[in-house]
Amino acid sequence: RHFAPLASLAAPCPQLCLASDCLSSSETGQRVLLYAGGMDGVIRIWDLDTRKEVSPRLLGHTDWVTDMVRVDELRLLISCSLDKTIRIWDLTTQSCRYVKRGHAKGVLALAYSADHRVLFSAGLGKEILVWNPFTQHSYLHKLKGHEKQVLGMAAVPGTSELVSCDQTGKVMVWDVRSYACLQILGGPTSKYAMDNATAFCVDVEHNQIIVYGRQVVVWKSRKAAHTSPLPHKIRSLLYNSVYRLVVLACGSSLHLYNALTGASQQTYEGASNCEIAALAFTAGQRELIYCNIEGRIKVMALASGLVLHNVNVIQDEPRAIFTLRWDPRREARTAPRGPAVAPAGLVL
Repeated sequence: RHFAPLASLAAPCPQLCLASDCLSSSETGQRVLLYAGGMDGVIRIWDLDTRKEVSPRLLGHTDWVTDMVRVDELRLLISCSLDKTIRIWDLTTQSCRYVKRGHAKGVLALAYSADHRVLFSAGLGKEILVWNPFTQHSYLHKLKGHEKQVLGMAAVPGTSELVSCDQTGKVMVWDVRSYACLQILGGPTSKYAMDNATAFCVDVEHNQIIVYGRQVVVWKSRKAAHTSPLPHKIRSLLYNSVYRLVVLACGSSLHLYNALTGASQQTYEGASNCEIAALAFTAGQRELIYCNIEGRIKVMALASGLVLHNVNVIQDEPRAIFTLRWDPRREARTAPRGPAVAPAGLVL
């Protein structure tokens, strides 16, 4: 395809953000209107067919208009500004419906989730505010976690995810339903840290997030690991922060999964002669302690899978295992005079 310039539209000051609207009527047919927010706080409207500015202008902001988004379902235009406000415009009447206040500093970016009908705004104050754009009420929630000003956000269509990025290149993925942070990518302590990230985008088609600055960092989504259903009921499950493993007991077997990818890493079939009832880690999380329904306890090295200890303890079926770490310094301070007390290891 070959692209050629259609028209040149003159404005009295630099325009920082754009949005378009398509109108259809029996009298005029289809018209395409271009909305432009300028450094003078004015939102101008151009008719792209006639290439002329149309009135009225959208007036109300007192500083730079930094971003705009459209809500097609109700024909609304939402704008934000360095004057710390967010304005909801009715495109049918070309008038301001609501003014949102809550930011302590200028607002730089907006995002709207059509799936959940909520608005997000962020800027120089590092926090992301969550709004109901259809009422005059104050913000619903604050999302905190960014180190510097948020330069952009994107609500991923068809999901419950919001992606935001700040000047350090730190990307945060949020759950719109619970307002919880699902994942953090990059940041000032990461090897992908940036002195001054300038823009970012979410490539939905290729499942990737791209951050721009003096360098370009691309975060690619991994495919979900394929896991087959387990043959028995899961009796116990633990997370190991040293090896980043999820360890679970299913029947008489132990299953180890990579906590980052969900992929199966190791399976120990017949780790016990009967059903495993409880799991625990030693204090350093490098050995796994498991106990079966007959009361037999085994200690296994996670790195090699070797059984280090095998002990018969109780006759009744145990319900849980707990490990205690003995501190000799605390024992010396609190123990009465007399022979030393041997450290306890397991509590059933």
